[in-house]
Amino acid sequence: MFREYFRYAESRGYIDRSHQKLRISALSEEEEIEAAMARRQFEVPEEAYQVHPSGEFKYISLESDVEVKIGPPPLQARIVDFEQEDTFLPLFALQSKAKAFDDRLMAALERINHLGCGPHPGLFEIVERLRKLLSEGTEARGLLDAATHLRDEPLPKSTKARLYAKKALKPFLENQALSNPVGVYRKDTFLSQVFQHDRLLQTALKADKFSQAQECLQGNQRLTEAYQNYLRVIERITNPFVSPSILGVGDTLAFLPASDSLENRMMKELYGDKLIPEGFEVLETLISRIRAGLLNAKPRATDGWYAHQFFASTALLFAQKSFLEVDENYQEHLDKLFKGAFVLNRETHVKQLEFGAAGGCFSRPMEVKPRLSLEPLPEYYQRIGDAYSYLYQQLAELWPEQILDSEAMEGHDSVGTGLKYMEGLFRGAAAVSMSELGQRVEQTEVTSLSVASFKSWHQTWIADEDLATDLRVAVPIYYDERRRNYRLNCLVGLLDKEVTVSFVEKPQVYCFDGEGQAQPFADVEFYEQRFSSVYPVTIECNVKTIPTREQLREICDEHQEPEAIKKALEALWQSL
Repeated sequence: MFREYFRYAESRGYIDRSHQKLRISALSEEEEIEAAMARRQFEVPEEAYQVHPSGEFKYISLESDVEVKIGPPPLQARIVDFEQEDTFLPLFALQSKAKAFDDRLMAALERINHLGCGPHPGLFEIVERLRKLLSEGTEARGLLDAATHLRDEPLPKSTKARLYAKKALKPFLENQALSNPVGVYRKDTFLSQVFQHDRLLQTALKADKFSQAQECLQGNQRLTEAYQNYLRVIERITNPFVSPSILGVGDTLAFLPASDSLENRMMKELYGDKLIPEGFEVLETLISRIRAGLLNAKPRATDGWYAHQFFASTALLFAQKSFLEVDENYQEHLDKLFKGAFVLNRETHVKQLEFGAAGGCFSRPMEVKPRLSLEPLPEYYQRIGDAYSYLYQQLAELWPEQILDSEAMEGHDSVGTGLKYMEGLFRGAAAVSMSELGQRVEQTEVTSLSVASFKSWHQTWIADEDLATDLRVAVPIYYDERRRNYRLNCLVGLLDKEVTVSFVEKPQVYCFDGEGQAQPFADVEFYEQRFSSVYPVTIECNVKTIPTREQLREICDEHQEPEAIKKALEALWQSL
């Protein structure tokens, strides 16, 4: 029985709390934000703030015209950035303390494990001794040469040996998720080298590639014992390995296998060879399956420190006790603390934990962008094609057919072939644009020929001489009889504009499963597409005489700006 003694006025006594039951509650996230905004509003003199039409409070400094928004509280980076009462210790203060210690501990352990301690050689020495026993020009030796090179040691001098080392390095360094140091491993050069060195040695090779290494270890008991001891230490610090070491048996082996985890086992069970659904969240699924009893977080006999850390954090998921009631909002708060603990702990062990893969054989999300090869205006292209077709039909009705097919025109054998070419070009553009927009295109022989024509031209359009034509022209709109001048519409030049295309509704992506059936593919990231378009700049002005193309272009070259060109045209022709 717990007794809490007290003195009150002239009385003394104790409180027996053994029979009490508490209820802990919290504001919802929305209520917390509203409360924080209210506190910040209260701290400001009433006459000094205004309510913005958006609903946000805006503080107007009395000493300056600087406007400060009073919105939701800003995120902070550290727990010391908050105003906390020293009589109450937030749980996250302990998590923060543990994280800082764990990172320092891991850094110290890495130095011991890699540099050695007392009679126990470090991993660097173990790798170096085994490396020298292996023949150059083999995959196993190349892997160890590459790992050694990541510690700033030179690559082998032999051409063949260098090639094998580079073969191991290239895909590893290109995969930033594997090779870029994270967390405490970015603290200094030594830890960064440890990270890359060990991550590379997690590379799995076919078992026969390590046959010579196995023979060397079998003939060197002290080296084998040092290697085995190192592996045991790693399994205790983090967790058991997911695959055999080179002393084990399996189709593939690794010199330093990655470690297992409950979350990775869950992912393999749920989506090892299946597509991960869109919107899937690992931690939410982990929490729900632990609560439902589908996952047992209690450490196994072979599990390491990481599993024990994880098991400890699961207590946050079951805070309700016979002596403590927890409301929904506070449990949500604890769930967030669980997620925070998960992230912090996993980051400490990030080098050694298996970099899990699920949802099929794709190692990184597929990028999907809008696929436009021309501006998406198929109706315009179709109507231009229709216009050429109309003209051809009209001329064919008015002229004998042989005239259309025999009268030459610049750039084409005849007027008829020229019209048919332009009709096909624009109809092809319309079909391609429709297809790129995901719309159905009727497949006919004419459509196929039109698409082929457009694609052929599209491949070399930038070199088309027609596109080198100076398009600056002036065209009269009307003549003002009273003022005796012409209203002129002038195209005085072109400007470019960057255009962004993004998805409003995303396309559906499928991949084929092992049975050849199309299944939704969730591991997709959608991006926008940007391209540069061109648009004409036009002006209108009043002139006494219509300028020729050459006259207009001289004025455009001299004055450059649209307004200056307009004034120059009006001044010039009004003076005549």
